[in-house]
Amino acid sequence: MKSWLYPVLRIVCILLMGVLLIVYRETWAQLLVGILGGLLAVYGLVSVVVYLARKSRSDSGFFVPVAGGACMVLGVLLMVKSKSFIQAIVYVAAALLVAISVSQLVRLVRRNRRLKLSGWFFVVPILALLIAVVALWNPMNIATLPMVLTGVGCVICAIADTIVFILFRRQQKFIEKTVQAVEDAPEEVVAQSIDHAQ
Repeated sequence: MKSWLYPVLRIVCILLMGVLLIVYRETWAQLLVGILGGLLAVYGLVSVVVYLARKSRSDSGFFVPVAGGACMVLGVLLMVKSKSFIQAIVYVAAALLVAISVSQLVRLVRRNRRLKLSGWFFVVPILALLIAVVALWNPMNIATLPMVLTGVGCVICAIADTIVFILFRRQQKFIEKTVQAVEDAPEEVVAQSIDHAQ
């Protein structure tokens, strides 16, 4: 296999993954929640089957099959309604962020009467409040933001890796030409070209 093929293949894979994460961000988020739901459903099913297969069920009581059944139901719900689950989590988190931001702003206003705080103290709670409002307005954009950031990071890594690969290949070709010139040329010419290069 050629020595340049592996780095090129790595760059293409990273770039492709980054572009797919950016373009299909909602699908990836729903897929991850669906996988989580599938794992939860399998865990619940296994715990119920193991409980029913045991001969002595008196040690664990009635809690194991109920918890296993609840895990199965929650897992199936996560697989079927992944988008609704994502939106519900974002709504709850945004509501909490609104409450925390408003509370902090009220405390800062009260303290500002006595202490005369700098305006910079108000920046973070106002930004948090704006983020919460955006999350309430469009929850899927906020929920898929980690996918977009990961995709952008992959694209940046692929571009940086491409630049490093090109520079390395240039340097490798220069070294090969220099070695070939040293082997072909007499010692005086090599000494002069080394002095000239420095």
